[in-house]
Amino acid sequence: MRIKILSWNVRSLNDSRKRSTIKSLLMKWKADIVCLQETKIEDWSQQLVNSLWGNRWASWAELQANGTRGGIIILWDKRFWKSVNIEPGTYSVSVILESIQEQFRWCYTGVYGPHTNSEREDLWYELASIRGTWDGQWVLGGDFNVCRFDYEKFNCHRRTRAMENFSETILDLGLMDLPLRGAQYTWSRGTGLLQALRIDRFLISSEWNDSFKTIKQVALPRVISDHKPLMLECGEWDSSSSYFKFENMWLQAEGFLDSVKNWWSSYEVEGSPDFVLVQKLKYLKKDISTWNKEVFGKLEEQRSQALNDLTNLEQSSEGRILSEAENAQMINLQTHLEQLAKIEEVSWRQKSRCLWLKDGDRNTKYFQSVANANRRYNSIDKLKIAEHVIEDKREIKEEILSYYQHLYTENEPWRPLARFENLARISEAESTWLEREFEEEEIFSVIKSCAPDKAPGPDGFTMAFFQHAWEIIKYEIIKALRHYHQHCHMVKSVNATFISLIPKKKGAIELRDYRPISPISSIYKITSKLLANRLKTVIGKLVSGSQNAFVRGRQISDAALIANEALDWKIKSGELGLLVKLDIEKAFDKVSWSYLLTILRQMGFGERWIRWMKFSITTVKYSIVVNRSPVGFFPPQRGIRQGDPISPFLFILAMEGLSKMIQKASSLHWIEPFKIGRDPTSQANVSHLLYAEDTLIFCGAERSQVMQLNLTLFIFEAISGLHMIMQKSTIYPVNEVLNLEELADIMGCNIGSFPSTYLGLPLGAQHKSTEIWTGVIGKFEKRLATWQMQYLSFGGRVTLINSVLDSLPTYYMALLPMPSEVIEKIDKIRRDFLWKGNREKHKFHLIKWEKVTQPKYQGGLGIKNLAAHNKSMMMKWLWRYNLEDAGLWKEVIIAKHGRLNQWCSNITTLPYGVGLWKSIRMLWVTFDQNAYFELGNGVLLKFWTDKWLGNTTLQEDFPDLFRIAQDPNSIIAANREGINWDIRFRRNMHDWEVNDLVDLFARLQHCHINLQAADKLKWGHQKGVYTVKEGYQQLCSRNPVIANWPWKLIWRTKLPPKRLKPPDTFFFIVRWPQNYGACFFVSLASIGPHPSLLRMHMRVGVYGKLTKPSRRSGIPACIFWCIWLERNKRCFDGESTALGILKTRCTVYPAVNAEQLQDFTNSLALA
Repeated sequence: MRIKILSWNVRSLNDSRKRSTIKSLLMKWKADIVCLQETKIEDWSQQLVNSLWGNRWASWAELQANGTRGGIIILWDKRFWKSVNIEPGTYSVSVILESIQEQFRWCYTGVYGPHTNSEREDLWYELASIRGTWDGQWVLGGDFNVCRFDYEKFNCHRRTRAMENFSETILDLGLMDLPLRGAQYTWSRGTGLLQALRIDRFLISSEWNDSFKTIKQVALPRVISDHKPLMLECGEWDSSSSYFKFENMWLQAEGFLDSVKNWWSSYEVEGSPDFVLVQKLKYLKKDISTWNKEVFGKLEEQRSQALNDLTNLEQSSEGRILSEAENAQMINLQTHLEQLAKIEEVSWRQKSRCLWLKDGDRNTKYFQSVANANRRYNSIDKLKIAEHVIEDKREIKEEILSYYQHLYTENEPWRPLARFENLARISEAESTWLEREFEEEEIFSVIKSCAPDKAPGPDGFTMAFFQHAWEIIKYEIIKALRHYHQHCHMVKSVNATFISLIPKKKGAIELRDYRPISPISSIYKITSKLLANRLKTVIGKLVSGSQNAFVRGRQISDAALIANEALDWKIKSGELGLLVKLDIEKAFDKVSWSYLLTILRQMGFGERWIRWMKFSITTVKYSIVVNRSPVGFFPPQRGIRQGDPISPFLFILAMEGLSKMIQKASSLHWIEPFKIGRDPTSQANVSHLLYAEDTLIFCGAERSQVMQLNLTLFIFEAISGLHMIMQKSTIYPVNEVLNLEELADIMGCNIGSFPSTYLGLPLGAQHKSTEIWTGVIGKFEKRLATWQMQYLSFGGRVTLINSVLDSLPTYYMALLPMPSEVIEKIDKIRRDFLWKGNREKHKFHLIKWEKVTQPKYQGGLGIKNLAAHNKSMMMKWLWRYNLEDAGLWKEVIIAKHGRLNQWCSNITTLPYGVGLWKSIRMLWVTFDQNAYFELGNGVLLKFWTDKWLGNTTLQEDFPDLFRIAQDPNSIIAANREGINWDIRFRRNMHDWEVNDLVDLFARLQHCHINLQAADKLKWGHQKGVYTVKEGYQQLCSRNPVIANWPWKLIWRTKLPPKRLKPPDTFFFIVRWPQNYGACFFVSLASIGPHPSLLRMHMRVGVYGKLTKPSRRSGIPACIFWCIWLERNKRCFDGESTALGILKTRCTVYPAVNAEQLQDFTNSLALA
């Protein structure tokens, strides 16, 4: 089925000429359902409707206007739809429509929202009441007269309460807010964007989402109204030829790998090892495709056949007793259906790319919905070229192909040769190590490290295939890679590459709005990852401290910390300065090959390595994937691929040229960097920060410096091919720069103001500002939208909550203290997502949120506590301060704040401003409580005030001795004389102090100084290393720990996660010997005067040999589950089961072919 729905605020239909114009537009747009708002018409007639739509079979539902205000009309063709019910409200009108031709019934609600907050509350209640009476397919469309997010209002940086209420309503009703294509705003006043909003939209229910494969919301041209018309287009996928893609579900099929082994050994190919490997994979694709069609078949067909056979057997069993063979067949059919369900789940997980959620927890519907959403989002059905929008599929493909052929064409036949005097170089030994032979262990390690479900390249094979079939195909892979090592090339088909276009933003319509990602062939991916892993080990010494991308030990947050601390210092100093944020056009795609290879030579890479890199970048051939179909096959003349494992490292080596040029300009005082710190001899200079192509330059606010910067960038573009788009670049003034407009004109860029962002993190934002978290809260709402809940199991929801926390605000939480107001808002979103359930089975918040956010080993669900997680991430900086000897970020912190000792900076007394370190430094007290020192040579540790002898300081243990110490701040080494302790005091001891001195020496006699080792700070854990995980656990350790709680056994069992919460105290006491084949002793007691008091002691024997560890570990859980169901039956139903039957249920598990708790309970008819 295909359906097109039009929604449009027409701003009055009283003018006949306007109705005539609208009529012609409606005939052009050909919508199946039309909803017009603000009609300002009180009474509709058939004649009036015909004059508007021009369709004599039109039927309608209306909400009458209130005088000259409001009014809604919904139109449909009664040849195709019949109305079942019409419900007008105060701000909406709903109609339930039923298809004449198909069995499809749905509800459409047209909305014209009020302008005041109090009236909006009435609208939200009105929509909730509609949802309460209709739980099927539902579409809402209209002018809601309110935005959902701050970015939906032009030049707005604050999310209002009205926006939050609207968003909460969408979440509460389980609706999906679709991305808008073709526009960012739907209403504007006049021709400019000074007043522009997105207040018109469609919202759909998850049931509607499941009914259609393609769903898109498109903004149409704005005519005769200040609102844009919106079109909701729903239908099936367009049929287009696709290419071979290995399905990981095939690996689940019985005998598949055996077939692969037979096929592989049967191929006889002659030629070079790389040619043999490529040809064998090509033959294998044909055999797998044939096997899939003839043996494996379509999942749906297999499922239908199995269901039919099972149904026939069940019907037969009602009239007669089935034979043993028929009973066996029924069991086999049930097992087969279960296996098909698992295979389908693997398939949809691979298509969805949801790498955070494992298969096996019955989340197939979720994987399917995400896969369909990704496919809709990535499809290109219209394209804007110059000022024209094209929709013809053939023209779209031709334009895209032409665009990328031009993009990868080198425009300059000659470029100046880059010669850098100050580039770092690798040693000859390092160069030789990089070029060593490829060994089997190294190759397989690389294959194992690759994500198995990532999208395949042109050859179609995922890395899961190579991981599972390694023993079958490893001989050919190793020979091909050793041939490549010797000859520095492979057959060119290995380097064939797809370009997949991923939208950078919602509503992408121009090619510049898409990011080209290059899925590469599996053989080249293995090769490139081998080389990338080697390059990682030396790249840290080749790039300057100003670069923070893709270098081990450096993080994206380093650049944000440096930028904010440097800006804060400059603001407080009162000096004038500039920050210039540069936009590099198509950075990866425009790098000059000759420039890149020249840089590599100047850095000391050997000739073999240069030849490897030359093969990687110059023998590529591209095909563009447009709507799942490859187009074209052409060679590039410049650029490196996004998606190639080695490309990020090559790119930052290319950007090192710009870094060295800026450093040179700074050393010649052409550009003055920001100087951090009061002491001129120890100041930190910050002239630029680079994170891949994201470039931020710090300089003085002088005309001469801006001109020199322009010249530097011009020269870099000439030698590298990387072009700065000044129209998209921004210049930010620090303090009051009077000639700012003149400086911006010289640069040719825009003028910005603080707060802004750099690398997606706040730049120049005030301390504890809640506004900077608005985007994070909005992303949480989108990622944890309640419509997803009915697709996910409870365990899947828990996993998604933590996955979103790990991915979305991580960088924020590593640098910024999260305000309590923000924590409350995010926790509400997380609570609602976890507990609300679906409409059919609403769930109450069964457990306090404080308990839910406790770690699993303390009896919680392991959902992270935001405040503790925030602190644990920020404390990582304190550990890094101690651990890292070098780093621009640490240099800036020491220069700005000073050094208290080797382990931490001085306490910051300056106002917060826009700096970030003060909030981090305030956590030192918490950090220090769980840290200790490991004694080395005693040069860095203070004898009295550092914790180097136990968990407390000697000052705390011997306060009387500390008061008379000659030097309370002395180091440990100063209190030694040779091999003996020599502790000096200001006066002689009193009698009552002698005992303390004796105790002190008794403790010291076992301490030995190691002159060859340095003193070290350790974290209070057995490994002595701080991690965010360990810090989080330490912060949560104040909660009571359940003694002997077997949490690992429980949570690592392959069962759905459940936490029991009875109304009264409830104990399980379980003992079992080492031999799992023996028995379990279960004692169950319920304390309190409850009438259904259950006291039970039983010995459950487990007979037979359980070979699968997953089944052995699941035995306690199944016993618990049986008893838990019995407890609920007695508490709530007033019924009880005989003890003998209950024991039988607890012991039957080993005999049941059950892999999951749900299967077990189903087998007992208990669920």
